[in-house]
Amino acid sequence: MNGGDHSRDLIVGALGSDARFDGTYLRNSVSVWTQDAIDLIESGNRRELSCGYHYVPVMTPGVFEGRRYDGVMRDIVGNHIALVGSGRLGRNCSL
Repeated sequence: MNGGDHSRDLIVGALGSDARFDGTYLRNSVSVWTQDAIDLIESGNRRELSCGYHYVPVMTPGVFEGRRYDGVMRDIVGNHIALVGSGRLGRNCSL
């Protein structure tokens, strides 16, 4: 598939290659190609992101920054990022 062969109702953009972790969030540039998606973002109807991935769960409890947890995710591999109206992390994961 080349850049012009994407399905416009499924693929509306791409992430950049400048991902960085700021201590709290993973940040990255993004390109949005379709006017429909740009309009949804600018109107506020679709600004949040939903990340699809798989991982290996390691169920070893611990404490991080004073908060207890039951396990961690290892070997995380991303699959996609969806532009949605309401993502599970809310505005913490948005454009």
